[in-house]
Amino acid sequence: MLLSSIRRLTPLAFLSLFFLTSCGDPDASAVADDATPDTGRDDRPAQADCGDGELQEGEECDDSNRTNGDGCSRECVREPAELCAPCASDDDCGRDIDWCVRVDGERVCARDCSQEACPTGYVCSPVTREDGRVAGQCLPERGICGGCADADTDGICDENDVCPGNDDTQDADSDDNPDGCDTCPEDPDRAVTTDGPCQGGGCTSDADADTVCDDVDACPTGDDRLDTDDDGTPNACDTCPEDPERAVTTDGPCGGIVCSDDADGDGVCDDADRCAGGDDRTDADGDGVADACDDCPTDRNDDSDGDGSCDSDDLCPTGDDRLDADLDGTPDACDACPDSALGDLDEDGVCDDEDLCPLGDDTLDADRDGVPDACEPTAGSYVYERVPIGGLGNQAAVAVHPSNAWALMLQRTELVRVIQTGDLTTESWDPPGSGSIYWQDLAFNPEGTVAILVGYRIASGSSSTTGVVYRFDTEVWATAGLASAITALTPTAADRYMAVEFDANSGGFILLSANGTGTSSYNVALRSYNPQTNTFGFIAAQATGAGCSDFAFVNNEFGDPGTLIVCGENGYDAIYWTEVGGISEWRLDLGNNSLGNTSRVAAHPDGNYALMMSWSGDAIYRFQGGIVNSYSAAPRFSTRRIWGAEFAPDGRRALIYGQYMSITGGAFFVVLEYRHDEYSCTSPLTPSCDLTEVSIRGADVAPWIAPSGARINDASWRSDCDGGLLVGGNSTFSGEYGLVATFQLEGGRPCW
Repeated sequence: MLLSSIRRLTPLAFLSLFFLTSCGDPDASAVADDATPDTGRDDRPAQADCGDGELQEGEECDDSNRTNGDGCSRECVREPAELCAPCASDDDCGRDIDWCVRVDGERVCARDCSQEACPTGYVCSPVTREDGRVAGQCLPERGICGGCADADTDGICDENDVCPGNDDTQDADSDDNPDGCDTCPEDPDRAVTTDGPCQGGGCTSDADADTVCDDVDACPTGDDRLDTDDDGTPNACDTCPEDPERAVTTDGPCGGIVCSDDADGDGVCDDADRCAGGDDRTDADGDGVADACDDCPTDRNDDSDGDGSCDSDDLCPTGDDRLDADLDGTPDACDACPDSALGDLDEDGVCDDEDLCPLGDDTLDADRDGVPDACEPTAGSYVYERVPIGGLGNQAAVAVHPSNAWALMLQRTELVRVIQTGDLTTESWDPPGSGSIYWQDLAFNPEGTVAILVGYRIASGSSSTTGVVYRFDTEVWATAGLASAITALTPTAADRYMAVEFDANSGGFILLSANGTGTSSYNVALRSYNPQTNTFGFIAAQATGAGCSDFAFVNNEFGDPGTLIVCGENGYDAIYWTEVGGISEWRLDLGNNSLGNTSRVAAHPDGNYALMMSWSGDAIYRFQGGIVNSYSAAPRFSTRRIWGAEFAPDGRRALIYGQYMSITGGAFFVVLEYRHDEYSCTSPLTPSCDLTEVSIRGADVAPWIAPSGARINDASWRSDCDGGLLVGGNSTFSGEYGLVATFQLEGGRPCW
C-alpha cells in the first residue's frame, strides 16, 4: 500500500517526501551544505569605487566592471547563479540566500523563492540544512537536472511509462501490456474472457480496446487496466482517479472528508455544490459556472458590460444595450447619433439633429464660411402680408419670443403689444404716468422668461428726457395679465436708454445709455442688469461725436468679446469697447472716418463680424477683426435709403430694411437680402451684386397705403421657420401710420 501511495504522488510531493525521510543522507535528499548564513537584504546603492577591481567596504564583489549578468552586478552585489549550475558551496551560487544543494546525488545551485516565483520547470520546495534551518528554494520539478524523471527506474521516462510503478520491459506474453499491468500476463490473445479472467474462450467485442470484453467491461469508454487509486473504478470513469475513498467530498472534488448527500447526482456533495439541481461538471464555456446555473452558458465572459445581455447576443459589447435614447435599435454607446433616430441620412459624418445641411455634405465648404456648399443660400424671394391691427401707431421695435408662439412690439410712443404668431391677434398695455414714453428697443433672455424694454420719457410741457427701463415677466403675464407683467425698474439716471441686448457671457442684459441732445456734447455708457438679483451695474463710459443709438457684440482681432457702438444723431461716430489680456480699452479710431450717419448695427450669430447701416451714405459697412472696412469696399445703394438689419438665427441670411421710397416704377419699402459672407457688390441692384433686392412693392396702395416718410424700423426672425415680423411706420403732426407685416422666404420652412 505504501508503494501504491508513493506512486500516486506528484513529482513535487515525491521530492518533498524524499527530503523529509532521507534523514540527512547527502546522496538521497536535497540538503544544503552549511556555508554562508541566510542574511536576506535589500538592494544596495552603488559604491563610489564599484568596478575598480578592489573589494571595498560595503561591496560584496568587484569584478572590475559595472555590468549586470556576469555574477557581480553594477552595484557590486552578487547575482544569483544559473539554476542547476554545479557548485561546491553556497559561494558558488551567488547571493547569500541561494544555496548549494544535492539533487539526484549531484551538488547544484538552487535559488531563494521567498520573494520571487520560480521559473518554468522549477518549483518552490522547502530545503533543510544540516544545522536544521529550512528555507524555500527553487528545485527541478522532475527531481533531476536535465534528462527525465523515471520513478520506477525501468529506463522509461515517466511521461512515456505504459505501466507506472512497474517495469515496462517485463512482458511475458509479448502483448505490449507489461506484466505489472496485465491481468493475464501469460495470455497473449486476451486478458479476460467471457468465462472470467484468463479462462480461455475469448470474446468478439472490445470497443475500447482495453483487452476487456465489452460484456464485462467496468468502463466501456476507457481502459479498465488504468486505475491509479486502486478503487476498482478505472481512471476514465472515476471522477477522482487519485482518491480511493470518494469521488467528491465536502471540501470539493477529490479531497477532504467524505459526504453522503449529492441530491443532483453530479458527484459533488450538496454542501459544496456550485449549482444545486444541475451538473457541476458541465461547463461549456469553461468559466467555472455550471451550465445549468450560468446565465450565459456559451459565453466565457458572460455579460462583460453588465447590461443583462450575454456577450454573444450583445448589440453593444462596450455599453448598456438598454439605453437607446432615440429608439432606433442601436444602443447609445454604440450609436454614432444617439439623439437622432434617423442617424446620418446624408452620410456626411454629422448627425441629423446637428446637421447644418441635412441633404448635403457638411464637410464640404469651399469658401469656409460655415455654410456647407450644398446648402449655400441662393438669392431668395419673399412674401409679405400686412397684419390688420386697429389703432396702430408707428412701431419702433419687435422681438419674437424664443418659443416662437408670440412676440412683443413697442409702439414709438406709449403702447406695448403682445401679438400671437398663430392667429396674429394682439393685446396692449399703456404705461401709467404723466408725459410720454418713447420706446427704443427690447430683448428677451434665451429662456424667454424675462424681457427688458428701454426708452426715455418726456414729461408734459417739457423737452427734457429721462431714461426708462421696464421689465416684462412671461410667467406673470401668463397668470395675471399684461398689466401685471410689466414693471418699471430704477436704473442709473440717464437722458435716454437707447438699446439693449442679452449677453451670453455674463448671463445678464447690457444696456446702452446716452446723454446729450441737440448740439450739446454726447457721451454713452454701457450698463449691466442682472435679472436674478434685479440689480444694475456700470461697465464703461465714453464721450462721442454724435448721438448713439445701437450696439452689437462682436469679437476683436483675438477672438475675444467686444461691443461695437454706432452713432448717427447730429453727426456720425463708431466706437468699440473690448478687453485684451484682461485689460479693458476703448477704441475710437476703427479705421474708417467716412461712415456717415450710422443708425443700426447687426452682428452675425457667431460674433465674428457685424454689418453697420449708414443711412446718410446708403452704405453697408463691415466690422471684423477690430476694424471697419474702407469706404470703397462697402456696397452702396444711392437709390435705396437703408436703416437697419436683422440676421436669421442660423446666420445664413439677413434682411436689410429701410425707407418708403417712390421712384420710377412705383413706391416700395426698401428690403435687401444679405447671404452670409456674400458681400461683394461692384454694381448694386444688378446680378453682379451679392446682395439681392427683395423690396415690398406697391407700398402706396392697399393693403400698405403708406405715406411718404414711413420706414421699416425693426425686424425679428422666427427660429422654427424661414420668416418673421417687420414693424415700422411714421409719426407726423397730422397723425401716425403703423405697420406690422409678416415675411416668408418662398421655398423655405413655412411660418404661416
